[in-house]
Amino acid sequence: MELNYVITDTSMPDSFDPLQADKTINLLMMRMLYATPIEISKENILTSNMLDVFKYDDITKTIIFKVKEKISYSDGSPISARDIALAISRMIYFRPTFPVIKDIAGIEEWKKKELGLRTFPEGLKIDGQIIKITLMKSHLNPLFRFCLELFSIIPEKCLDLNNGKMRCKQAPSSGYYVLDSINNEQIKFSLRENLLNTAEKINYKKIIFSYKKLVEICDKKIPINTIVSGAEIFFIQSECGKKIKSHQIHWTPSARFSSLVFNPKNSPFDKKENRQFFSDQVRNIVKSNYPDLIVERSLFSQLLPGYVDYQEFDINYSAKSLVSNFKNKKISLIKRNSKSSITQIAVEEIAKKLLMSIEYLDSPSNEYLDRAFISGEMPIDNLSSGFWAQDPTGDLAMFFTPQLHLALTFLWKDENLYKNLEDVEHESNLFSLKDKMEKLNKDLFEKSLIAPIAHFRRFFITSSSMSTLNLPQSITS
Repeated sequence: MELNYVITDTSMPDSFDPLQADKTINLLMMRMLYATPIEISKENILTSNMLDVFKYDDITKTIIFKVKEKISYSDGSPISARDIALAISRMIYFRPTFPVIKDIAGIEEWKKKELGLRTFPEGLKIDGQIIKITLMKSHLNPLFRFCLELFSIIPEKCLDLNNGKMRCKQAPSSGYYVLDSINNEQIKFSLRENLLNTAEKINYKKIIFSYKKLVEICDKKIPINTIVSGAEIFFIQSECGKKIKSHQIHWTPSARFSSLVFNPKNSPFDKKENRQFFSDQVRNIVKSNYPDLIVERSLFSQLLPGYVDYQEFDINYSAKSLVSNFKNKKISLIKRNSKSSITQIAVEEIAKKLLMSIEYLDSPSNEYLDRAFISGEMPIDNLSSGFWAQDPTGDLAMFFTPQLHLALTFLWKDENLYKNLEDVEHESNLFSLKDKMEKLNKDLFEKSLIAPIAHFRRFFITSSSMSTLNLPQSITS
């Protein structure tokens, strides 16, 4: 059976390297091709194709993995315990401040040796099929981190152990599927042969990823065995709600957020009250244009501890006194096009209303936008993300990991933020966790270097005759 999976909210992937799996465009392809040490089933249960045993002892702060026998890559070569350990040590090498990873024993001494991946830290040991990870601090749910595509398993032969870089253009598959072909619009996958006792029941022998604009989909009948995926913030901009029957649309909870991020070196965004005021004006426009969207000041959704209601944040500005701060101030914005988000459109409307001097950028690349934001050429950027309810504190710490999301560059030196994150990450009492996350949430709003605008859902559109999605959790999340 074949499935056509239509992706409407991201562009084509640009890398086969697991370390690039933190980029949304690469995440889905990584999950198709590579296994991670642990997975999450559709029932939200931790499971694994790679491990017979995965457990954490909070008393000894020890994680134990027992690697399965007779597991292999798509080229027939065996998957070893060393390959899985290398996936972990590679993250230590390139992302030493990543949640859980940063607390593995012996990291600092290991880094000083400058031996690349030729050795492992003291807290990462292999004994036959057993991998033992020793942590320096307790964690509420450390196993969840190893479900992330950043820990995708590739063979040692595809790594340069001296510098940790991937030297295969594409590694053999350790996951459910192999790559058949790829072009500018489609990626075709085939189910690997001889997969035994898979963690997920796989219903399709072939899956095709098609990358299209949502407007191209809604005017046509959705074929059987086709799933269209996307984000609510794009859905509400389209006419799809009028053209697609409600029973064809499957919604997930509002677990993601769209936000503004500011470069504080640029006037008028060098003052927190100006950032708060501008963000609230954007929220007002979004709410006016899209009444059904959940507009929020809270970084955390209502699904998570630490959520703060819109009206419960302390406001430190007087709108009337701040309007003049924006007049004639330069602001660079992306020229409006069919891909413009509701937040980008609202920012432009407010900039015009405040009589700012707008300079338009015509379809710049993502790399250019990153440079323009950090340099100050573009004082505002957009960032969308979300936190898993299974491990919100780990996801929160990951979100703010230095060097991970360049849009958060101006938060990386906030010592108070990282002290609060440390307190949250290692808090095991749920009542105390709620209080600490609320405090962090309010502190982020007070500074408003990152300003959540709206929380939104993901959607999946199917043919009227297709009642279930039958896809692995990582694709449907």
